[in-house]
Amino acid sequence: MNDVSVASIEWTCGGDKMALACKVEATFDGLVDTDTRSWESSDTTWMTVQYEPLYPHSALPAMWASATEVDTSTGKISLDVLRLRPRTEYMYTIYMQQSTNMDDGNHFVESSVNLTYADNATAVSKPEPACGNATAIHNGTFFVGETYVPAFDVKHGKIGHHIGGSKPTSDVAGFVFSTDKGGSEHGSTKDAWSGIVMVDAEGFVIWYCQNVESLNSRMLQIGPFDQMASTYDIAYGIWFSSGAGGFPYPDQDDDEYDETLTGVLVQVDAFGRTKYKLDMQCSGITNLNAVTMHEMRAISPTELMITGFAMHAEQNFTINGGALENNLVASGTLNIWNSEDGVVSQIVDTWVGLNPKLTGINTCPYCDNVLAECGTQQVAVLDYMHISSAAPGSDGNYLVSLRNLNMVASINASQMDQVQWILSSNPQTNAPSIGTFAFENEEDKFYLPHHVSQLSSDRILLMDDGTDRPDGQNYSRAVEYEFDSDSMTAKIVWQFEWPLNMSAHMTSKHTYVDIEKKDLESGIGNSVTRMPNGHYLVGYTDVLTAVDDDNSGSGGLRTDMIMFDVGNSGKMHSALKFQGISLWGEGSYRAIPFPSVYGESTTCPLS
Repeated sequence: MNDVSVASIEWTCGGDKMALACKVEATFDGLVDTDTRSWESSDTTWMTVQYEPLYPHSALPAMWASATEVDTSTGKISLDVLRLRPRTEYMYTIYMQQSTNMDDGNHFVESSVNLTYADNATAVSKPEPACGNATAIHNGTFFVGETYVPAFDVKHGKIGHHIGGSKPTSDVAGFVFSTDKGGSEHGSTKDAWSGIVMVDAEGFVIWYCQNVESLNSRMLQIGPFDQMASTYDIAYGIWFSSGAGGFPYPDQDDDEYDETLTGVLVQVDAFGRTKYKLDMQCSGITNLNAVTMHEMRAISPTELMITGFAMHAEQNFTINGGALENNLVASGTLNIWNSEDGVVSQIVDTWVGLNPKLTGINTCPYCDNVLAECGTQQVAVLDYMHISSAAPGSDGNYLVSLRNLNMVASINASQMDQVQWILSSNPQTNAPSIGTFAFENEEDKFYLPHHVSQLSSDRILLMDDGTDRPDGQNYSRAVEYEFDSDSMTAKIVWQFEWPLNMSAHMTSKHTYVDIEKKDLESGIGNSVTRMPNGHYLVGYTDVLTAVDDDNSGSGGLRTDMIMFDVGNSGKMHSALKFQGISLWGEGSYRAIPFPSVYGESTTCPLS
């Protein structure tokens, strides 16, 4: 590789949809199919780029782009580099290796040279990072420009501020971000930016995707999202809501669909370009066709699980001791969106296995009578279940959380009308035909659950939003439960709340009530994810903060998000705060960790 030299190299950064992406294109002299080393004709030449911020500097490890194959017949290379900060200069090194198997160790010898870069007009010598058996070919700098989103371009994209602990262990985290605080008679401003952003462990924006819809709706919302692991695409859902518990409400400024547009399903690639878009329309009051509401989880390279609801006419149904208006009840549904085919298919209506005749729950302190609309039609309907999250389980099952029933249920994926078990804080629960777990302790009960997932056959994880607790001491927490199938009980084995925690050390000094009074409440959304390193990423996504000096709230409230990295003991490892990121004052919905933006990592892919 000593004979290889650079004939030309060019970095192109920016893009129409997402500016934080660069492409390096180069031509090298000396790259041929064979040379004096007598490489086998089946060998392939591979390339990667190592890169890190030069100015402003970062304490995070350098990144490596995914390896790409080099065209040795022309000596040309082309590689996309993502996970970049705005208005930042980067230093880089190009590495190459030739081998049938990049791990065989039979070819290049690691270079031992020092590479010199310009660092804020001062020359510094940095040792070349190890890259297995690859050889460093070239080094230099490139510059990433502006995004033209003012909130991202200030301070080189730093929107998260460290407020406690040490450095987060997550690689990348995504959440909903908006500069729209309302403004028109319909509650919105046309020039606002709304969409999804990803940040690194230091709180810098390193990827974003603007909401594909720019309609001026009174309650334009963007909520659930997920990454497609095989392509790094991001899928997300937009729904139009009345604000009453997130219940669908067709867009009032929609001219194309005559006020029947209830939501939009979107999939974009890693460069922010829309690949698939599906508009969801209602066809009548009993068919609002709203399936973009509270969940979106990738379950295959082309399929995503999403949630919605269905209408049911119920006679002689009472709720909270009163007659049901119009006898209409909304249940929760699980659906599959095949983004390539543009088809949404309902796989189960949870009313089949979780209606009041089977669960015993016909009074519900959290149920809302809300207004359902389609075009010019209006009718009141009871939001009975309010399916707040869903996830594939670990045993051929699906988990659902039903916010208004204070319930988590497991559904057999092979027989979708079969409910395997339920866990509920609702005192009315009486389901003799369904396996029912009881809480081992009263303080283990959850209220308004969100973002449920299953870690193993006997462990589930969820956010206990904690609004409207029976004792009035409202606080939010992330909780992990262990199930005992012999005693049919569930107990908390891990939890996190802030700033105090229910640890043995804390409860020895404070009463439970005292801890609850001091702990934070985040009433809408929230999320918890267990990461591969055993830590948990916890998002308090709807934190109301007074903006006046005396903290009385007289100057108004700002909606913030705090993202916690929590150890397996329940102790906070780090905390990043993101100020004023609210969409309609309802927070950022979730904070989800992802391994990368586009396959990049902190280790050389050629090793």
